[in-house]
Amino acid sequence: MTPTIVFMTLYVLTLIGIAVYLIVLATRLVKAQERSAQALLEIARKMKDSLDR
Repeated sequence: MTPTIVFMTLYVLTLIGIAVYLIVLATRLVKAQERSAQALLEIARKMKDSLDR
């Protein structure tokens, strides 16, 4: 194999790795946002319940 093919292959694999890493980070961010929203919703419900009593 020529060095050009080796470096091109490494380059493509690096780009694929970075893309997968970014997708994983985005997924984790979305899950964290969902948990935050759920916690805020529970707090709002508790406050509403305490005001209704």
